[in-house]
Amino acid sequence: MPKGHSAPEGRGGNGAGTARQGQAALTAEQLKTAAAIDSRVLGLLISGCDDVTIFAEMSGDMPKFKWLMDTTTQEGLAELCQRFEGFYHYAQILEGLAPGIASGEIEVPK
Repeated sequence: MPKGHSAPEGRGGNGAGTARQGQAALTAEQLKTAAAIDSRVLGLLISGCDDVTIFAEMSGDMPKFKWLMDTTTQEGLAELCQRFEGFYHYAQILEGLAPGIASGEIEVPK
């Protein structure tokens, strides 16, 4: 996720994947994957889950998130964060935990 990205103003009116002027080029697969992560995180938040629980519950989705990181430009990631509030929330969780994961201090659930 881009450093210095400000909080999204919500999901925006265009989550269906049609292009708007000035948007990064995102594939249908990227949009579908981000929307699935978004939906899952929002469901967990609505259920009252905290960030630690979301991290654990979303462990199976980490490869999908990594795929998005690997295949999407910085502009595309910023757009996904703007469009999908739950996706942004998950990115923030992972960004906050990244140093601990990298050092081995935090073990990623298998």
